[in-house]
Amino acid sequence: MTDRNKEKIHIVESGETIDGFRVGELYNEGGMAHLYHVTHPDWDIPLLMKVPKIKSGGPLSSFVAFEVEQRVMSRLKGKHFPTLAATGDMARCPYIVMEYIEGDDLHELVQQAPVQADAIRDVMVPVCHALHVLHQHNVIHLDIKPDNVRFRLNGTAVLVDFGCAHHTRIPDLLDTAFADGEGTVPYIAPEQVARVRSETRSDIFALGVILYQLATGELPYGRTNLISLKQRQVHEPPPPRYYNSKIPMWLQEIILRCLEIYPQDRYVSTKRIAHLLLHPEDVVLTKRARRKKRTAFFHRLMLWARSLYRVFDEGELVHPTDHLHHVPHVLIAIDLAHKAQQLQFALRDTIKKFSKSFSKSYFTCMTVFDEKAMEKSASSADSNSQVTTVAELQVALRNWGQALTIPKSKLDYQVLPGDPATTILDYAHDHMVDYIIVASRGSSAMRRFMGSVSTKVVAKAQCSVMVVRPQREDIDNE
Repeated sequence: MTDRNKEKIHIVESGETIDGFRVGELYNEGGMAHLYHVTHPDWDIPLLMKVPKIKSGGPLSSFVAFEVEQRVMSRLKGKHFPTLAATGDMARCPYIVMEYIEGDDLHELVQQAPVQADAIRDVMVPVCHALHVLHQHNVIHLDIKPDNVRFRLNGTAVLVDFGCAHHTRIPDLLDTAFADGEGTVPYIAPEQVARVRSETRSDIFALGVILYQLATGELPYGRTNLISLKQRQVHEPPPPRYYNSKIPMWLQEIILRCLEIYPQDRYVSTKRIAHLLLHPEDVVLTKRARRKKRTAFFHRLMLWARSLYRVFDEGELVHPTDHLHHVPHVLIAIDLAHKAQQLQFALRDTIKKFSKSFSKSYFTCMTVFDEKAMEKSASSADSNSQVTTVAELQVALRNWGQALTIPKSKLDYQVLPGDPATTILDYAHDHMVDYIIVASRGSSAMRRFMGSVSTKVVAKAQCSVMVVRPQREDIDNE
């Protein structure tokens, strides 16, 4: 953009009115834009106006990044994104007016690091869910950092600042010509250094950096310079337990897998990370979890040698939704009290076929027990009977799952109290489950009158449900 073109564009300043928006005081000045508080008679929510730095001091890429943000925000809807109020003419007066989200919990927590694992879980699970929804919109953020995450009063995470983002369904304006605007150095994934902007798991690397910060108070690659950018392409960072020996092994496992050099070695989705943060018992511990020292010299030499023939290639564009379609989270609802062999065989056969069709899918086996009945049983026997019964259910559920021949890292187990249909539906909603597989025990008159578990799940589930039925002779024997 030439100086002559800059002169034609109106520069927004405090105190004036632009298209009905009264511009208030400056809220923040970033590297590429100014943010102002604004008001409008038709809007009763707090608003911010974002204006690109085009008069002086702003990089050439700021104008392009601003146009990218306009395009992306106009396509984002939902609680995890600021409401878009208005946009200005790029040729006359470029601006974006959006909802102002006050909560700065993540940035504040990073300032207090290192923090406990429970605090990390509470703040990062909503962030993982927000990123998953963003990827469902076919958008890769590419600049995830504490400053770009806000929180609503109810705890919902909101993602902001989409100037570096790539919406895979529209042309990518931020190509290699504008490399200086691509992300924030400490959080940039190795493939981003190689100018790859189409990898969903680049955002997972950035999540790993934030988790590392929260757990240790340090950045995984130290000072932000050109050397640290190159290091992340060939070297592993020091394990978090090197800085903080109190970090649980399961948390280190999650962090280091997020920070794997190559995207295919990281987690398949941010939703999977959220699940493991909520259920540490499901984290499969590998050698990552046990590391306490920096990588040995010969191992670093091996990684460097591997980098000579393993390159970061843009490859064929894979839209985030297509990637997520092939890595679904499947909830298997199992009634362990129902012993009909034909139904059990049919259920296992369906799961095996599903896992074969979706080889990257992962599963949660769930059984639900009647808490009141268990308490009644416990009061009539010894005081340890309830714990023993739950433990027996857990063992029985794992034994059931072992027959599926699904890798341990892809199979989780949940034994929960409550009403079966309600518990299944709540779990599926809270964990963003993609498919529910549930067995139907038959169609007796009582079930038709009261409503079966499978019927209730099918009626109310917000995802696809597969109902497995037994052979006809098995139904007749009930």
